[in-house]
Amino acid sequence: MAGYTSVYALLKQFLADLGYVKVFREIPSNLANDVPLFVIQRFGGADRANWLDIARVDVDTYASSPDAAEAIAEEVRAALRTRLVRYQFDGSAVSKVETMSAPHLLPFDATNVWRVTAAYQLTISRFAGVS
Repeated sequence: MAGYTSVYALLKQFLADLGYVKVFREIPSNLANDVPLFVIQRFGGADRANWLDIARVDVDTYASSPDAAEAIAEEVRAALRTRLVRYQFDGSAVSKVETMSAPHLLPFDATNVWRVTAAYQLTISRFAGVS
């Protein structure tokens, strides 16, 4: 049986290591009072072997201004591209990170909250003999 690492849990811990602890699967109801924060959702991918997961993931950054949202999203992008490779979590290691869609501002229906979205592809390998 394949035991794939949760991409959400991996990125939540990685972002916490960067000092960002407000990471969710869905937009929280108190969004305007809780920014900056991130919403992470996997939107597909593949598995080339039962120990290799190719995960596609959206990382949405919410902040109180467009400049703040863009700056935070670009900081996270740089960290994903330079520090997430070789990151170990839950018996797995990230071996590759690709930007599928660079951070860009999107319209959002909330007063005083701005959203920047980006998409990444992560290649995650399970360690042999680890479940």
